[in-house]
Order: sequence, then structure tokens, then C-alpha cells
Amino acid sequence: MLKPANQNAKYCYERSLAAGEKAANARNAADREFWLDRERQWLKFATYYEHSERLIAFIGGMRSPPKQPICSDCDVPMHIRRMQCRSNKTAEYDYECIHCDTKQTIVEMETEPPSY
Repeated sequence: MLKPANQNAKYCYERSLAAGEKAANARNAADREFWLDRERQWLKFATYYEHSERLIAFIGGMRSPPKQPICSDCDVPMHIRRMQCRSNKTAEYDYECIHCDTKQTIVEMETEPPSY
């Protein structure tokens, strides 16, 4: 199943197609090169729009770390030092207290898959 096209990318592809047609109908080499360059630029823009859309979807699907734990020894918020995602749909978060070096690990299971 095809996903709906990004409207900005679609516009860029349409402009690229028009530029390609103008290049094919150009009367001299300088005009043809100008329109071929415009075609390449519109294709680049379309690629940028599609890439940014995929990137936004990926970032939106990322899980946020669990609520910041409080150090049991000095009662201050701990700072995250490492996050590791595993293939079994778990995420491991390592926290460390910057005052007393107490460490804590939190493992979370993914409840529903992210939608890309």
C-alpha cells in the first residue's frame, strides 16, 4: 500500500516534471542546461521534504525516558547517563546521582509499537 505523498514533495515533483519538459523542448544548449538544472533542484527539494517527513515520524515514535528517579541516598533527582533500546522491545535507562554516584537502572517494555 502506498502512503499519501507529502504535499510539498508532490509540488516539487510536479515542478521538476515541468522543468524536464521545458528542457526537452529547449531550442539551444544553454536553455536546455538551465531547465535541467531547475529539474535537479526541484528533485532535491522533494527529497528534502520526504526526508524531513520521515525524520519527524521517527522522532515522534520514540519513547520518552521514564520519570526521573530520585536518589535514595541524597534525595535529589538523578541524571540519565545511558539509554539502550533492544530488539525485544525493551528500553534500558541507566541513571546516576551527580552528588553521591548512586546508580539505578530502569527497564521498560514497549506497550504498543510506534507508527511510522
